[in-house]
Amino acid sequence: MEMKTDKPFVGFHTRLSDHDAVDKFIELIEEHLAPMDFNAVIVELNPGYTYRCFPAYSNGTVTYEDLQKIAATCRRHGIEPIPLVQCLSHQSNFTGGPWPLYKDHPEFLETARVPDDAQWPDVYVYSWCASNDGVYPMMDEIIEAMDAKIVHVGMDEVFDIGEETCPRCKGKDKAKLFARTVKILHDHLKEKDIQMMMWGDRLLDAEKLGYN
Repeated sequence: MEMKTDKPFVGFHTRLSDHDAVDKFIELIEEHLAPMDFNAVIVELNPGYTYRCFPAYSNGTVTYEDLQKIAATCRRHGIEPIPLVQCLSHQSNFTGGPWPLYKDHPEFLETARVPDDAQWPDVYVYSWCASNDGVYPMMDEIIEAMDAKIVHVGMDEVFDIGEETCPRCKGKDKAKLFARTVKILHDHLKEKDIQMMMWGDRLLDAEKLGYN
């Protein structure tokens, strides 16, 4: 999709999960990013945001009001605030088990849980099952809080997809499962007249680049 902008984005991407860091982040925007002509800030949130609609998914302290404050600061300086909601993959840190939602609902995961202290190669990051339908309502809440015109949906490093151990995905084409999730997300955002960003590593030609 063509971006509705008259110049390329010069973007800053960070993860935010701590309410106490919000004022410092705003200071960074005002005193450093804006003077350096950054025009996009990508704020990676889940699950550090305290969701009103789905508290079970949260494990951080960033609030609805915090996101409003960040978005207002960005727009005051001509910066596009872009929330990043990790979809499909990155449903966990690299150790310590999946995000809180999946501890209560492991059936949403593509692969079975391993001990929370497991290391690579037993676990990298968890992914949700690509055969599950629907878009998490958490995305809509973040869109509302930031009055977002563009949303970044992640979709990078999707290594667990179409696994033979998943009763819903077994035997399905991995590429089609990935494309299905992209389309669900894109269609959901398009209905709201919101543009979609995503990482492109899963679209690279592994044979040409030697990429996993």
